[in-house]
Amino acid sequence: MDTGDKIKALRIERGMTLEELGDLVGVGKSTVRKWETGAIKNMGRDKIEKLCSVFDVPPDYLIKEESKKVELSNYDKRFLEWFHSLPEEKRRAILIAQDAPKDLL
Repeated sequence: MDTGDKIKALRIERGMTLEELGDLVGVGKSTVRKWETGAIKNMGRDKIEKLCSVFDVPPDYLIKEESKKVELSNYDKRFLEWFHSLPEEKRRAILIAQDAPKDLL
């Protein structure tokens, strides 16, 4: 997850609009959108500090990219191949039946 993805996830998690976050940090909503989409890569230190204060996270969390590799077992790989081979409506029905998180539906 890159910095923009983290900003967007934190903003949404806290139920904030682009405009609300922009007001708290001292920028317009279009600037927040550009941070989230990666259109603006280099943010000022002051803006990073304000974001960290608003979200109550350390600067390293926002700045450093996560590079976690997950190694899947052969079983997991076969299961995912099978699952993705199903028609979308069947995949969705399985996810609903298993109370999957809404962002997976």
